[in-house]
Amino acid sequence: MTLCSFHIHTIYSDDGAMRLSVLHEMAKHHGISALCITDHNSIDGAVRFQKQFPDLQTVVGEEIFTNQGEIIGLFLRRFIPPGMSIDDTIQSIRDQGGLVCLPHPCDAQRPSSLRGEALEYAASKADIIEVFNSRSLLNASNRDALALCTRKKLIPIWGADAHYPEEVGQVVFAMEPFSDASTFLAALRRARPLVQRATTIPLRVRIRLNRLWGIYGPLRLPEKLFLAMERILFNTTGGGYVSLDTVNGMCRELARKVISTGFAPDLVIGIAGGGLYPAYQVACHLEVPCDFMRISYPQVRLGNMDTDDMMGAIFVRNLLKGNDPQLHHCHQFDCKNKQVLLVDDDCTSGRTLRMATQLLQSDAEEIRTLTLRVLAKSDPSPDFFFEDLTGSVFRHARFPWIKHSPDYPLFARFRDRWL
Repeated sequence: MTLCSFHIHTIYSDDGAMRLSVLHEMAKHHGISALCITDHNSIDGAVRFQKQFPDLQTVVGEEIFTNQGEIIGLFLRRFIPPGMSIDDTIQSIRDQGGLVCLPHPCDAQRPSSLRGEALEYAASKADIIEVFNSRSLLNASNRDALALCTRKKLIPIWGADAHYPEEVGQVVFAMEPFSDASTFLAALRRARPLVQRATTIPLRVRIRLNRLWGIYGPLRLPEKLFLAMERILFNTTGGGYVSLDTVNGMCRELARKVISTGFAPDLVIGIAGGGLYPAYQVACHLEVPCDFMRISYPQVRLGNMDTDDMMGAIFVRNLLKGNDPQLHHCHQFDCKNKQVLLVDDDCTSGRTLRMATQLLQSDAEEIRTLTLRVLAKSDPSPDFFFEDLTGSVFRHARFPWIKHSPDYPLFARFRDRWL
């Protein structure tokens, strides 16, 4: 038998808080062997989970916000945009050979639920109805959903509606093994729930408190206060920050520069950590694959903060550990006979670019380099850069991947999703 959990959200949902690795860990902990991942208006998390964790069976789903309420599509191959009509959404699911499910159909407490004639109409077109949703506050909501399922002669399913790690395992059902939409539907007819627990208000409060404790607990509060004070000090001494939107604009313009020269890279390689985000954005604009290598200077660490996150720490680092770049992780893509674009955020001495170029030059056909800024005269100099700030090594605006940046939470969420 396959132990399955349906209606799972990850960080690819705007209100989801589960990284893919955490979801995998929790599923293994609860003995779950199949997951129906249904992020809000996205299939990216499900697709990535399917590739990263082949030891679990993944049903790629999406909880789609139609113009009248939410519908879940299962066994999807392509993203379905929100905001369409019920008919168009269902047709988009059918066109992919997918299954149509109505989540929390009778939950009057949720603004996203289908209601009235829209619900009746959608139920006449659906395959599956969620007859138990762990997050429904009223038992009557689930009872009415079961009655609707029986009246419409549809197939029932039980949903965890998990957004946090603690909610994984709240609902688990046993079903026969399946391989596609048709065998899933057949197996679901004979499925039976094994675990069917409500996410009660006390549990929700505990989840919220756990999250607050993780952010403001005794191990994190000093770091939060330190970063806040550092941000104030940096601003009052004339410092500034580069927003994530500004970085996006820089990457877009740099991609245009690359194209205008006639250089057509087969691969973009970002030098982590500062080159991660720019490399991803430039690669997206150039429509080529992106890979990463990690080259960094020795670090002085304090909790989760490293040298770049602490003002003045670079001097302590240079005194105690030196400042020679070190390779920690090499790229994975094959560069043989390919044109490669190396990307970093800032160029000061050029030593990081030189090391990365030397690592690739025996295989790559041609290597060019790109940085967002030039902060000092360097050898080598980048082939492409957005801004020349030579002479401002210690007086320059900080990027969003520095922890005391106001945009760091936005960057961190993007990093967890894509990088």
